[in-house]
Amino acid sequence: MKLSILIIGAGISGLAFVQGLLKFCIPVRVYDRNQALNVRNQRYRFRVHGGGQKALPSYLTPDLYTRLQACYTIRAPVGDVAGSSPDAL
Repeated sequence: MKLSILIIGAGISGLAFVQGLLKFCIPVRVYDRNQALNVRNQRYRFRVHGGGQKALPSYLTPDLYTRLQACYTIRAPVGDVAGSSPDAL
């Protein structure tokens, strides 16, 4: 029987950990109480401070890291860029 690591919670930390495991071809299963695969209804913002920003490239694939960096912008309601600091709220 092939064993895999079980991650409870598909939040930011859980999914970052999963990416790190997958990078080393470690089998993993993720369980979350939210059954939707493509929608998170919380609609909250979060900060990634310096240590996390330095660590994320080692966990994520280059494509995922590029996509994450594309989200580092706060937009005004009309879609104009209001700022570009990943730590700004």
